[in-house]
Amino acid sequence: MSAEIIVNLYGGLEKYSLEGKRKDNRIKASKVNNIEEVLQHFSIPPDEANIILLDGHHVDLSDSVKAGNVISIFPLIGGG
Repeated sequence: MSAEIIVNLYGGLEKYSLEGKRKDNRIKASKVNNIEEVLQHFSIPPDEANIILLDGHHVDLSDSVKAGNVISIFPLIGGG
């Protein structure tokens, strides 16, 4: 089993998962180097990924990723 990154997609972004899953989407760590490449892997437009957490911390598109990371991606969330 190769080293993987886990990606969780919330707020409707699970439509970009190949399996339509919200949690536990997996990418081989060797396929991506940063958050921007994770979005590209799932074909998520950057403007739809409003909040991105890497192991629970806010990150930017240029931040690096590695095996074992858990990435959570949220769209713009409104309420009222």
